Amino acid sequence: MDPTTHTRSLSHLAQGLRRTVISSGRVSDNPHLNVLIQEEKDVVTALQEIAREKAEAGNYLTKWGAHEAEEDLVDITAKLQQLYEKFSEVQIVLAEHHNTYRSHLKSIKQTEDSFAKLLKHQHTLEEKLESLQHKRHGPDPRAVDAARSELAQAEAEIVSKSAELRSLKRAALRAGLDAQFDGMVEAANKLSVIGNFGKHLSAQIPLVSHVKDSEPLPAYQNTVTTSQILNDFQHAYASANQSNASTLLPYLSVPAPTPSPQATPATPQTQHIPLPVPSLPRPVPATPVEPAPAPIPSPQLQPSGPLNKIQQQLKEGELGRHASLVKKPVVKIPEIKIDTAKPVAAGLGLFVVCFAFKPGREDEIGLEVGDVIAATETFEDGWACGFSYRTGITGFFPFNAVIAVVDEMGKPVSPAQNQRSPEDLLAVGDISKGDYGLIRETVQSLVDGHVPAVGMKEV
Repeated sequence: MDPTTHTRSLSHLAQGLRRTVISSGRVSDNPHLNVLIQEEKDVVTALQEIAREKAEAGNYLTKWGAHEAEEDLVDITAKLQQLYEKFSEVQIVLAEHHNTYRSHLKSIKQTEDSFAKLLKHQHTLEEKLESLQHKRHGPDPRAVDAARSELAQAEAEIVSKSAELRSLKRAALRAGLDAQFDGMVEAANKLSVIGNFGKHLSAQIPLVSHVKDSEPLPAYQNTVTTSQILNDFQHAYASANQSNASTLLPYLSVPAPTPSPQATPATPQTQHIPLPVPSLPRPVPATPVEPAPAPIPSPQLQPSGPLNKIQQQLKEGELGRHASLVKKPVVKIPEIKIDTAKPVAAGLGLFVVCFAFKPGREDEIGLEVGDVIAATETFEDGWACGFSYRTGITGFFPFNAVIAVVDEMGKPVSPAQNQRSPEDLLAVGDISKGDYGLIRETVQSLVDGHVPAVGMKEV
């Protein structure tokens, strides 16, 4: 038998024996919960072990690169170690979330154990009453009445505790699961950042072929590039660490669940929690957009302007449930009349979409790469109000998903920078031939504190 298979078989046998021991000899009659709590403890231990082993593996990768004494391997393996350290950090935080889930399961078990003791006490009182009623020399009325009264009190307490147990089981389970899955979402966001920037670093390893033994390797020239990648990684990782893990992605036919009273504080009805702006979806290739596209007049676009209508709604408080509306706008342009002969955006101007966006609420609009958006306002949380010429819908959207092409006077904005097609706006993880760099010069409308998308520039 293969040694690895033999070790795995022994491990499974030991685990099965441990489950049998744990499920027996308990006060409560719920052995499955006892095993579940132990299994979650094993999960926490395994995650902590993965964190330690991966950190050690990253350390030895760096030592190997240094031992090779070649500039490219020394540089890249040293920077990869920092990514592996963050990987270990993710596993430790995920283990903490699992431990929180386990603590809620333990609270259920403790309550069930207390309830089982009450049932045992009730059974003892029933036997005591039965014994008093069937004494050989006749029952003692006083003793029988006292026993009946004590039994009645115990039964009333059991009824009350039974209702409390039913409520506590559901509240504790929901709070624990919320903590566990919040940890998974947070870990997924961070691991995505680590994986994508790790690919960018590995892409800087020069591939050498057809080099004779007597010829030296080409000089390594990517030190500055790898330093920029590592710097961008640190910003992106910090942004993922600050993202709202409790924000749920939309489903097609499942209504949004109500927030758990135990896991998260109550959210006022007037508050809107948008999806995290920095986590932009991958761009979808589309037909290149001209620097200054002429908007197609929409039948819903009246001379008064749909964006002016938004401003009126904001004044009247019709959209007051959006979080952006309770903050002071960063930019607020006075109302500008729209000439139907030459449609011009009232507000900030015309923008072309460079990142697709799927709305998560009714007051948000969907964006597809190449869409033309007329924007009216931006807000401190990184969102904006605008009108989509493709759908004819007015709503909110992430402002760092668009590029300005026409200002409020109808004049092109930086036409030389807008000559790039959406196909050139590559997201993190895309690999193409070229030099690494930020798309910061392409995406103009970034909000302070948000990390720009990272990609590969075509050469």
